[in-house]
Parts: sequence; C-alpha cells; structure tokens
Amino acid sequence: MKGLKSIICDTILGETGIKLTAKDLGIKFEADGVIVKLWDFEVLKMAIHGHKDTDTAEFAEDLLDALFEEYYDFREKVIELKLEDLNQRWRPLIIETITPILKKNKVSQGVLDVLDYEFVDMGYVKTPYSNPDEEEWGFPIFALRITDFEDLEYLHTIDAYSDLQKFDFEGLVKDFLKKIR
Repeated sequence: MKGLKSIICDTILGETGIKLTAKDLGIKFEADGVIVKLWDFEVLKMAIHGHKDTDTAEFAEDLLDALFEEYYDFREKVIELKLEDLNQRWRPLIIETITPILKKNKVSQGVLDVLDYEFVDMGYVKTPYSNPDEEEWGFPIFALRITDFEDLEYLHTIDAYSDLQKFDFEGLVKDFLKKIR
C-alpha cells in the first residue's frame, strides 16, 4: 500500500502544490470498497468494482479521479481539513502549555477566561505572494489566533508542515504580552 499512497501524495502535490506524507493519508479497504482519509477525516468512500490489484497505478488513478470529481477545488478541501486537524489535535496542547506561562507572567484570570485560541487561514488577510498564481498553490499562511473577540487579536504565523511539538511557546507568549501590555 505504500506505493499507492506515494502515487496519490505525488499527484496531489502536482495538482495542488501541497506536500502530503504517507502518514497524512489513510487508506482503509473494506469488503465492498475503500475509504480514503486525510489526517483523520474521511474524504472519499468508493466501491471497488473489478479491481483485482489495489496497489497499482491504475487503481490510484481511479481513486484520484474520484477525489477530484468529488471536490471541485480539492486544494481548498485539503486546506480546510488541515486547519481542522490543527485545531482538533494541537489547540488543546497549546492552551494547556500557554495558560501557565501567561499566569506566570501575571496575566489576570479575567483575561485568561475570555481568550480563545484557533488556527486560521491568513492567506486572504496577509498575502506574501509575488503573483496571483502563487495564491492558488500550496498551503496558504496559517496562524494561531488568540483573541478576546473584542479588543484583542494576536496572530502568530506557523508553518503548516512544522512539528508543533517543537513550537516556541515562550517566544509566542513574549510576543503576545507585547500586544496586551
């Protein structure tokens, strides 16, 4: 199945500019079909008709055709799912890690209680692209947004491909404190 995943990841890169890894992509075979997932989100459920060998380029092409037919703009779907993955998987860890650092820096409990954390797509807010074609290629700029929904909004850009376990929380808090003080 590694060959199948590799073909699919390579094609998605070629079509969207987004580099997926084999661990980002899940392929599960069932008695009557196949389920394709990006991160933990189902993107396709397809019946298998007449495919004896599911680890071939022909089968990969059939899966890819179905994916690109299912989603008019597959790149947008990948971006949406990546943000969902970041928010579900990393947001709780970030809150658990940042809150004690903010407390240590004497941020009041009242402020801490109203803060909301969310990963957002900044591609439409902050555009570093040199030409319009680049906007439609690869991941846009993602950021961790910390807000109170009234006066405060802090955006800390992140690399969509980075390992957030190596995230510089102290640096983020230092920058955030400059914003609120």
